[in-house]
Amino acid sequence: MPQEILEIIAKAEGDQELLDSFLKKAKDLINYDWWGMYILNEETNQYEVRAKSNEAKKIETNIDFLIEDGIIDWVLRNYKPRFISPITDNLLFFIIPIVIAKKPIGFVVFKISSKQAFNKNLHSLSLQATLLGLMFQGTMYRESVWDKVNKLKFLMEIAQKITFSTNVDRLLESIMEVLNNTVRTEYSCISLLDENKKLILKKSSDFKWPIKPTEVCYFVINHAKPIHISDFKQDIRFKNSMEPSNLRNVLSFPLETQNTILGALTLYNRLGLPDFTKDDFIFLFALSNQAALAIKLISLYDKLKKAYKETVLALAEAIEAKDPYTRGHIERVTRYALMLAKEMKFKPSDIETLEFASLLHDIGKIGISEAILKKPGKLTAQEFREIMKHPVIGEQIVKKVSFLKKASIIIRQHHERFDGSGYPDGLKGKKIEKLSRILAIADAFDAMTSERPYKKKLNIEQALEEIKRNKGKQFDPEICEVALKVFG
Repeated sequence: MPQEILEIIAKAEGDQELLDSFLKKAKDLINYDWWGMYILNEETNQYEVRAKSNEAKKIETNIDFLIEDGIIDWVLRNYKPRFISPITDNLLFFIIPIVIAKKPIGFVVFKISSKQAFNKNLHSLSLQATLLGLMFQGTMYRESVWDKVNKLKFLMEIAQKITFSTNVDRLLESIMEVLNNTVRTEYSCISLLDENKKLILKKSSDFKWPIKPTEVCYFVINHAKPIHISDFKQDIRFKNSMEPSNLRNVLSFPLETQNTILGALTLYNRLGLPDFTKDDFIFLFALSNQAALAIKLISLYDKLKKAYKETVLALAEAIEAKDPYTRGHIERVTRYALMLAKEMKFKPSDIETLEFASLLHDIGKIGISEAILKKPGKLTAQEFREIMKHPVIGEQIVKKVSFLKKASIIIRQHHERFDGSGYPDGLKGKKIEKLSRILAIADAFDAMTSERPYKKKLNIEQALEEIKRNKGKQFDPEICEVALKVFG
């Protein structure tokens, strides 16, 4: 390497100074109008602009033409700088190839006004161009590594979300977010088969595009294998397609687990690159497999949850059969309790626990004498003491069922009062579970607004006035305010 180049490297404090030195020397030798540096991306086998002057953007299409027409490859194969003038344009370019060990890695292009006689310093300019080419190639490699690291990070995040996800919509939103942050496209979508094997578009990155699954999605599902189309218009399989006219390239994967097709993950028109890359394919293959597994697990969870709920409803019906005066009470109390919890923005798992507890809050009455439950008049003190046992009996029954263990605590506490005067444990204030405090208001509100043999029902306004009067006594003040808003 000439002494001059070694001195430039030694003096330069960073990449920018190397670039500035190169451009100053080029300006002295060539007197260019504008310039651009292109480096070969080995993954896509495409030349990418890594640095340029502002004016270069105006004539980028001319450079693309020189690349597509093979002129740039011809210059690179000859290893020597050349003047190039496209036939169709009155332009003159000077191109310096960047070659390492007889392997072209890029080129620098200068737009000039006229051919000039260059002196021997041109050789040192070529060496500097090579040095810069190596610098930008290194940057490209680093970007590629970081891209792979980020994709791996997103896959790990999805894997974690899969472990804890119990909702398909939220899972699909997470997957779309990952796609938007990794493989940039004009459009991406996830389509799932419903119970009748009809394909439904579930999530989309842009609803200006079709709002139903495309023919590519159906093709992937029917053939149960991925498809990559580099030039959609030239693909004879979709010759008569009704797809949008601006489709260039497509990458689609079936969502498959245990030989069952659940849907398709499809991406259209890669942005930032001419086409989808091998890395895109590997990443999306892994993502689609994880997504399919997660969707299947959520489906199994939903079926299990449905079976649980059917069990709970069967128990609730057993309560109503024992105590005819509670018929409809359980359903209404559950509805009121869930209205309050949703208004208070409880998380889904807590709302589910409250639903189970509300449906079973009176299950302990199974252990109470029918004579007491069906007595039309006022209860004696002894009879009321028997009735007061039903929260504890209910807890004892329910806590033996593993998925109802949390609900059993709510059932035990649903007759506790905020001021500590309730039963069975005389708990006070925040020592009572918040879900129990919600259930207490829902239960009381329905009792007040329902007809019973021993009392007349109150209208809504009277019941709300009663809740207001017992704020801080029987009921949690915060939940009282919510009840006044929701039930009013």
